[in-house]
Amino acid sequence: MTRPTSPFKFLDAYAQEDADIFFGREKETEALYDALSGVKHLLVYGPSGAGKTSLIECGLRNQFSDADWHALTIRRGDDMTAAVFAGINDALHRKMELNPETGLPNDESTDFGQAIENLFAERYQPVYLLFDQFEELLISGREEEKRDFFIRLHRLIRYKVPCRVMLVMREEFIGHLSEFEPLCSSIFQHRFRLEKMRRTPVQAVIFNMLEAPRYAAHFRVDDPTRLAETILSKLPDQRQEIELAHVQVFLGELWERAAAAGKNGALPLLHQDLVRENDNLESVLDSFLNKQLKELEPAHGDKAPLELLACMISERHTKLQLNEADMQLDLQAKGIALKRPLPELLRELETRRIVRPLKAGERTQYEISHDVLALVVGQNLTDEMKLREKAADIYRVYEERLGFFSQEDLDLMRPYREYKEYPVGLEGRIRESEAHIVGRQAEELEQTRKQLKRVRKLFFMIGTGLIVAAYFGWIAKNANKKANKLTDAYFFYDDKFALAFKGASFYFMDRNGDSFAKLGKWDNAEQFDIYTGYARVIKRELDEYRPVNYLLDTLGNTYRVAFDSRDISNKISAIDLSRKEISTVPDEVFSCTHLRLLILNDNRIDSIPFKISRLKHLEKLVFTSNSHENQRSTIQLLLPNCEIIIPKFPFPMPPGYYEEEGILAPPEM
Repeated sequence: MTRPTSPFKFLDAYAQEDADIFFGREKETEALYDALSGVKHLLVYGPSGAGKTSLIECGLRNQFSDADWHALTIRRGDDMTAAVFAGINDALHRKMELNPETGLPNDESTDFGQAIENLFAERYQPVYLLFDQFEELLISGREEEKRDFFIRLHRLIRYKVPCRVMLVMREEFIGHLSEFEPLCSSIFQHRFRLEKMRRTPVQAVIFNMLEAPRYAAHFRVDDPTRLAETILSKLPDQRQEIELAHVQVFLGELWERAAAAGKNGALPLLHQDLVRENDNLESVLDSFLNKQLKELEPAHGDKAPLELLACMISERHTKLQLNEADMQLDLQAKGIALKRPLPELLRELETRRIVRPLKAGERTQYEISHDVLALVVGQNLTDEMKLREKAADIYRVYEERLGFFSQEDLDLMRPYREYKEYPVGLEGRIRESEAHIVGRQAEELEQTRKQLKRVRKLFFMIGTGLIVAAYFGWIAKNANKKANKLTDAYFFYDDKFALAFKGASFYFMDRNGDSFAKLGKWDNAEQFDIYTGYARVIKRELDEYRPVNYLLDTLGNTYRVAFDSRDISNKISAIDLSRKEISTVPDEVFSCTHLRLLILNDNRIDSIPFKISRLKHLEKLVFTSNSHENQRSTIQLLLPNCEIIIPKFPFPMPPGYYEEEGILAPPEM
């Protein structure tokens, strides 16, 4: 069934030729133009659905004349560096020779700067590289691909050629850039943030769209002011920021209702009565997607359209670019059989504006038409699909491991086989590991029998030792009573360390009242935390304009610490997000690849994502939640050298302490 074609933009971005229907972004367009003036590169970011692509492709492009710029929009595809050279080569009259396998110039000395210099020599126009949806590189790019690109970008920024660069991305991924700041030091220097539109401007946008001359040939409107108000009334009162994609989809839905209700040959009439009582502007995309999938399933197979769309999103539910061959392999691996050929389903999805093709030379790739729709696809995955994705992630981790698997490893993998079969290579290693475990158990049983004989001989000696130990224990107990008279006012962590204050410094002492020199003296300090085993200490450093926070362990090791994700920098080696009431680990944490200590106590985090494997130098992870006990083995696989601490039993605060300026302070010596 072919759906009627709405004249509205739906999920498509506005292009340069859409200036007559692009409303509500006049100030932002002027501000972006000013921000780009005089700089070699600009980082443009904002939330998904804010309209970043439309602002650039329609708003900004129409600020320039053809003589002012030659703009190339770059999307990653399979490799970002190759995509840059392909985009430049398409614009060149005198083509570069590119390697068909790598997409890079055959002349290895050719870099971005030289290629753009050749383009400028042909056109005499300043070149603008517009990297749309730049987060694709950070999410899906290979490590060597990312390093190579940022090194080349740094050289291009310093190269004396009339070229400007715009990196356009979703703001939730901006923290990933900090990892590459050493390779491109000025990456954060010039920034522009685009916010979502608020209610009042959106109402004006809807009104102007309904009255736009371009649309006069497609529909009539009865009272556009009242219709705009009615549409916005379908958004919850607490929502002040609005997804323009939702508005476009809802306008398309109203147009279809008007077309279905109208007479043959008459223009559809849009009016407020078309808006139904159960309409919801927030869930309009979800309703749209489910309606289209339901219509497609009889012809292509139960859940088959959703399975195809699931191939086209990442684990973060962002859109991916895939060709037909990649999709076919993915469906075959999942055991999904389509009733009709894959190209037919892709054409149907394209007609319904759910996916769109991207052509680069002779190659055609497909992607979901909008980030917001990709997120909705992710939210509609069935439980079986989600478990299948998780199974693939777990299998991938084990395939990279060397040696035999433990019984715990096998027990962890076994439940996922119901949703996804083991890869052939992994299945063979599992059988080898099972045989190894059986043989090892037999050896351990024989060793146990021999040890039992030795144990019997030791019983008599142990009994004698217990009598002697009891005597010396009685002597030690009396000595402790005397020593405790001196230290009753102090709480001793681990029965060894007490926080004391003398003069202008905090320090730690033992039960004899002697200070631990290795634990140092501090401008401010707290007792060792009974959950984590670390003390919060503060010291003024000569080269810092404000006091520096550290975590101190009982061996005297210190870790410069950030207590908020906004304070994360290259200087810190520990992050303590205890008692923040967060439900997910902030992305900024995973960009701090040099991190040694991570504390997530007393939060509402349900799961630790697989991205934690980026923290290759992490020595210790501390978090509290019974649900995380099940994740211990998985995290240990991802970070085999990391100590995982899951304290379960909180203790009462020690007596004699009181709060003073936010820390626990002991009595002065």
